[in-house]
Amino acid sequence: MEPAVPSARRRPAAVASALAAIRERLPLAAPAPRLRHLAFGSGFLLQLREAEARLVNSNDGSVIANVALAGPRAALGLPGGSVLACASDASYRFDPGQRTAHRGTRVSLLPNSLLEPSRESQEFLWVIEPSLGNAVRYAFATKEFGVEATRTLPGYDGKALTTLLDGAFLYTSSQGLVRTLASRTTSLALPSGVGRIWRLLPADRVDRAWAVTDSGEAILLELGARARVVRRFQTSSDGAPFDVAAVPGTLAMVSVHEAVREPRSFVLNTYSATGTRIKSYILAGVRADDASEDWAKRVSIDREVAITTHPPRVAVGGPTELRLFDLASGDEIVAP
Repeated sequence: MEPAVPSARRRPAAVASALAAIRERLPLAAPAPRLRHLAFGSGFLLQLREAEARLVNSNDGSVIANVALAGPRAALGLPGGSVLACASDASYRFDPGQRTAHRGTRVSLLPNSLLEPSRESQEFLWVIEPSLGNAVRYAFATKEFGVEATRTLPGYDGKALTTLLDGAFLYTSSQGLVRTLASRTTSLALPSGVGRIWRLLPADRVDRAWAVTDSGEAILLELGARARVVRRFQTSSDGAPFDVAAVPGTLAMVSVHEAVREPRSFVLNTYSATGTRIKSYILAGVRADDASEDWAKRVSIDREVAITTHPPRVAVGGPTELRLFDLASGDEIVAP
């Protein structure tokens, strides 16, 4: 007869099993927009790691340089092909072909802040403060505080926002969408049948934008006197969106794959602008048996997606992992 197992010894296993069962049903998809760790420049990719910026050659995946930074927080691609890294002490601009950075003003970031480029010049950037409903423009080279202008975003609900190719802000409101540029603000009702918008992305023209719903539908909108649907397609039938990026002609989506009777996993899919799926990659399984309190953060920390056309590349990663793929051939250039 086997000895009885003390209840104190059985409890951890039972708790772990219960946690795993609960986490199998917890949603991981469609998180709110947040600060980025990956950004493409012209010919290179910047990855923000725990205490450094890693520059990677986007042609062959080789490491160009590892640059120590104090408290790196956010990366942003700039219109001139450079990449800006915001750290706790200053901001740093990495230009194409250079291994060192130009130091600029410190950028103040709230926990839910977002960064957007100022598309007319890479000497400026916008810090979006969703909780305050405004946008703060910083001048990169200013040695003092750096704030150059502050703009109110009328009607902004604190959710999806992007800058269009002409520099206009496009964002969600309780009534649909708002487009604002300089002193001109236009409210745009959403077309019938458009679900709740999760992300907004610039498209190939100044009067167009991609809207992605929290169910994973991608909708190309034309922004005139009203928002008109040009094209729409469902990105996945067995997953929910986690992150998305777009360039003219291609959309890249990281989703949580949740097919029946299959382990839950993160998947990268790339689509043409007409909705045809081009490539699909399994990124990693989602472990539900991790007992840590920050389980969701741990399993999703390296699932950001970034995309570029020169050369055509898509990257998935974050502060601890990086994968780089060739958009044309589908080959993996950098593996974890």
